[in-house]
Amino acid sequence: MRKVLVLFALSFVILSCQSGMKSENQTVSGKVITKELQLKVDGMTCDGCEMTIKKGLEKLDGIIEVKADHESGTAIITVDTTKIDRSKVVASIEELGYRAR
Repeated sequence: MRKVLVLFALSFVILSCQSGMKSENQTVSGKVITKELQLKVDGMTCDGCEMTIKKGLEKLDGIIEVKADHESGTAIITVDTTKIDRSKVVASIEELGYRAR
């Protein structure tokens, strides 16, 4: 019971700190903290670009799921924040030849 209360309190603190950030959702599950990053990606023009981003990011430790959409110019990436952060994801997309923000 104590662990549940600690996790709940930790979740509340983390979510309170994130309240001003509309582009990221965070979930605490055991010792894994996942976050959904919603990034604007410039330069995607086709399904091949989507696949390049998906395959490139999935090679990184801490990437859970990648959804890229060239029509909207966005990528939604679910990450394990204990292994990777937003800046590494952005840098990795830019290394693939796209601009992410």
